[in-house]
This record gives sequence, C-alpha cells and structure tokens, in this order.
Amino acid sequence: MNQEFFHKNGVTHVINWSSSARCNVFDDIEYLCMSGIRGHTGMLRHLDDLDKAVDFVENARQAGGRVLSHCWYGKNRSVTLIVAYLMKYEGMGATEANNLIKETRPQAKPYWDTLEEYAKRLKKLS
Repeated sequence: MNQEFFHKNGVTHVINWSSSARCNVFDDIEYLCMSGIRGHTGMLRHLDDLDKAVDFVENARQAGGRVLSHCWYGKNRSVTLIVAYLMKYEGMGATEANNLIKETRPQAKPYWDTLEEYAKRLKKLS
C-alpha cells in the first residue's frame, strides 16, 4: 500500500483490520483502525465494531469517497465487512453478497458465524 496506489485508484478511506499493518499513514486518507480483532471468534465478539465499519463505508460512499478494506490475507475480515455492508445497505443476503465478491475475489472466505449474528442484529433493527 502506497500513496500512489491510493491516488491512482481514488481511495479516500481505509479500514485496516490488521494489527500488524501500519495505520494512519497518509494525511489525505481517512482511516478506521480496527486492532486486536483476529479470527472468527474475535470478529464475532466485536459486532459493534463491525457495524461501525459498515457505517464508515456508507458515510464515505455518501461523501463520494472510495474505501479500501484491508486485512492481512484479504479474504476473511475485510470480506466479512464488505458482505455485512451489502447486507445492511443493499439488502442482500450473505451468500448472495459473497457470491458477488467472489466474482472478482475468488479467495473470499468471510466469517459466516459473524454474518449470521449480524443478520440477526439487522433483523431486530428493521
């Protein structure tokens, strides 16, 4: 990740799920740093943080920005966020959202237990 990549791709916001990757690197990028969340049990225990990240994506999108969701391998935590976003703001089911993501990111493997609990939370709110 470098500043040239962000500018070339129009990235204005970054959600960093990796505890070992640097965060708040560039002044012109808005960051949400989610540290200490590892594995599916860690994500499951942090549904409020997941929802905060989902809303961060929507706020960036509403402002005309583009978000990079980043985790160490780019297949679990970051994908779980994008699936959760599509569930909340596009009304998609988890499987439908994951299938869409897999069209361009075949290694996508979100944390299904987390998404099941997130779906229950969304249902309570509606």
